[in-house]
Amino acid sequence: MVSRTGVDYSVSTNKSIVILLGACLAQSALVPKTLRLYIFDCGTIHTSTVDAYSLKKEEVGSTEMAIPCRLVAHPKGTLRWDKGDIPDRAFPPGGGPASAGVVTQDKPLLPQLAAVGYTPADITYLAMSHYHGDHVANASAGSTWLVCKVERDRMFSGDPILRSDPANYSSLKDSKTVIIDQGEHARPPGVVSDAGQNRALGPERRSLSSSGGAHARPSAGGRVQQGPDGRLPC
Repeated sequence: MVSRTGVDYSVSTNKSIVILLGACLAQSALVPKTLRLYIFDCGTIHTSTVDAYSLKKEEVGSTEMAIPCRLVAHPKGTLRWDKGDIPDRAFPPGGGPASAGVVTQDKPLLPQLAAVGYTPADITYLAMSHYHGDHVANASAGSTWLVCKVERDRMFSGDPILRSDPANYSSLKDSKTVIIDQGEHARPPGVVSDAGQNRALGPERRSLSSSGGAHARPSAGGRVQQGPDGRLPC
């Protein structure tokens, strides 16, 4: 339709419809009809010993350890689980790998997130298995943080945490937070223990890094039982 002033409103209207339709399609792509799990490569720990993880060298296929980051997409919301060891800001501006201590990573996390259609603003919830440095590197405010009280208290106690830079998670202090104050017994059966998470993947598991490494066997009620030698069973 052309107005008296010569403006073709049909063209303007059509453009608006296309823009709105595109926005709707983009939004619908972020809301899956069924549960989805995305596994991102957040680097590799290069080490020659696994003593710190209650394992012996002869018990593992490789002492190199995968660091996976996960995105759970659900019709009712999204959850980012674990954030890696190297923050995206540490990568070269033009692209390329980065390293920090014994950890190397080929590409930052946020571009991997974008490749499946998500940005940090699209994430409903944020959670980490624990506050060690290889789990918190890209933790940022904006999502609702799900955290155990004891973990949050330790992260912001002011006392240094070995190999965990507070700059990587400091913004969480004032983020929207849901405190989970039920302790270790709240873990459901099958959950990976802290000592086994992301760890010591043999050749068959390295191709399936989403397995998360060695799994500890939980007892009734979900608590992880130690073996007679005090080591976590794997």
